[in-house]
Amino acid sequence: MKIEVSQNPKPEDLQIVSEGLQSHNTKYVGGIAIEEELKFAVFARDDVGNIIGGIRAVTFWDWVNIEVIWVKDSFRLTGIGKQLLKKAEEYSKRNKLHSVCLETTSFQALEFYKKLGYVVFGELDDFPKGHTMYYMKKVLI
Repeated sequence: MKIEVSQNPKPEDLQIVSEGLQSHNTKYVGGIAIEEELKFAVFARDDVGNIIGGIRAVTFWDWVNIEVIWVKDSFRLTGIGKQLLKKAEEYSKRNKLHSVCLETTSFQALEFYKKLGYVVFGELDDFPKGHTMYYMKKVLI
């Protein structure tokens, strides 16, 4: 046996790992184990088309995982973040996704998400060092 680390894994090697996990999961959750991921994004653009904010998300097992949400510094506190999340949630509901999960750190936007109905379901101290990572969720339907 040989164990290796690859910084540039081949797509076909990643596919083998994914299919192996899906096969295992099917034993427990049936057909939902092989649900395809749906990736989507929401963008805010200025008057000339430059991106000033956005969300990168992926869906799986009827959940949305917001991987990244960002608003350009000069546009923060203007409601753009709230509008981006609202659009992502509307899209998710239309696609029959029942909940959203995301992560934020103690120096990012914990209170912002709480005001929008997200609740903390887990914490990881010292991630990064001296800060806390918060795992949050919101039920949509």
